[in-house]
Formats: sequence, structure tokens, C-alpha cells
Amino acid sequence: MNKAVKTILIIAAIVLPVGVVITLLGTFFGGGSGWGLDLSNGTVSTSTAIERKSVDLEKFDTLDLKASSVDVIIMRGDSYRLEYVTREGKEPEVTQKDGVLSISQPPMGFVMFDFSFGSENNTYTVYVPEDAGAIDVELVASSGDITIDRVDASGVISVSSGDIVLNDVKGDSIDVSTNSGDISIDKGEYSKADFKATSGDLNLLRVMSDEINCKTSSGDIDVNDSEAGALTCDATSGEITVQLNGDPEAYSYEAHVSSGDITVNGIETDGKEFKKDAAGDKTINAHTSSGDINITVR
Repeated sequence: MNKAVKTILIIAAIVLPVGVVITLLGTFFGGGSGWGLDLSNGTVSTSTAIERKSVDLEKFDTLDLKASSVDVIIMRGDSYRLEYVTREGKEPEVTQKDGVLSISQPPMGFVMFDFSFGSENNTYTVYVPEDAGAIDVELVASSGDITIDRVDASGVISVSSGDIVLNDVKGDSIDVSTNSGDISIDKGEYSKADFKATSGDLNLLRVMSDEINCKTSSGDIDVNDSEAGALTCDATSGEITVQLNGDPEAYSYEAHVSSGDITVNGIETDGKEFKKDAAGDKTINAHTSSGDINITVR
């Protein structure tokens, strides 16, 4: 360990308990501001200011956003615009070229101690007009929530630790994943949709797609009031609940549990496997190692 790193760690060890005391005092007295210690590039710096800014954007049809720790919101507005709330010196880097909007969050340093009380989260909000049409997105964040509200989008949405919410979103193919967090969809229409959570629940409401794939290692899968030509649900440990709109006789069913019960269209089946073929090409496949499976088509 070199001398610079040792110095930084010593300073951090001293400042951390001080920051805790400040936080407690600030909370007790109802304070509304805060400060942070950012250890970046082998130097020590503090930041007390919060930046709140609005940036006018040109029309774009592709959004490429990379962030380490920020809440991302894509929503309908009256113009193309970016609004952000972040610590001073950590403003987003924004570029536009040939219809591509690129937004990236500057490095936060190898560690960040935030002793703020009553402060806002880092937030990037991108506004898109109602007549913009569908945009291609690649939204990738290490930590933070991602929300798309009433903006049509296709592409990849991924966060390591955080929730993903899509509200009234239409698109071609969409790939949504989180390692630690929930995925919630309310009213979506896609040609193909993939949803994956390593540790978290998948909640799909009013989703229409030719193909829906849901997978979670530890969490429940709930697909409700939806339509799918082919639905696949895989859970390692969790309940699977499916309610699709359609003709129950038009679907082929395949379900398997290692520990749990299987109910299909109101009838609890015997054993740990259920299979029924139909003449059509619509399919429902559900598998969980530990949990119940309940499938209803009506």
C-alpha cells in the first residue's frame, strides 16, 4: 500500500465518524443541507453544493446513457430537455451527434462518503415530446433506479442495484435486467420482451407481446391482465402467477416445480409436472424450484 493511499484511508477513518455526528445533529435540528467526502484519483475533496440545471437538447432517436450512481427518469415533456440534480463537479457529460444523445456520469472516485441530511438523490431526467416516436435506448447504471414513463422505447435497460419501472411504454424488442431490485411494468406493448432479475420480483401488468421471457433467481414472477403468444417464466426460488387474456384451449402448457403446487385454470394438478398440448402455436412454460405455480387463461 503506497503512502498516498494510506493517507487517504487515515483521513477517511477520521472524517467518517465526524460525518455521522454531523448527520445526527443535522437530523435532530431539522437541517436541510449536507456535505460529502469524495476520494477521487488519489486526492481528497469535499463537496457541499448541489447543482440543479436544465439543458435544452436537439431532437434525437437514440439515447445512450451510462451512469455509476444516479436515478434515471425518461418521461414525456413539452420539448427535448435534460434536467439534472447532482453534486457540484459531478455534472453529466452530454453530447449529441447524428440523432444520438449520449449522457455519461463522471467517475465518482473509488469511494464516496456522503454525510448529507435532507439532500436529494443524484437524478437525470430526460424529457421527450409526445410526438417524438419510439427511441432506441441503452441505459446502463451501476446503482440507482431507472424509470420510463409514457415514452416509447426499444433496446437495453440494465442496472446492477436498483429498481426498473416502465409505465405505458411501446417498442419493438426490449431487454430489461437488474441484479438486485424489482422490475415493474404497467401497460407495455412489444414484439419481444425479456425481463431478468437476479434477486428481485418481476411484476408485469397489462403487457402485450408476441414473446415474453421472465427469469429470476430469487423472487416472484407475477404476470397479470396480459397477452402473449409465447410466455416463459423461470424462477429458482419464488412463486409464479400468470393471468393471460385469451382462449385457454389455444395454449399448450408446460409447468414444473421441485417443491410446490401447480394450478392450471383453477384445477390443482397432481404431481410436480403438468403438460398439455394444443393445436395452436401459443405456449406457456413455467418452472420454479421452490414455490407454487398458478396459471389462468380467460
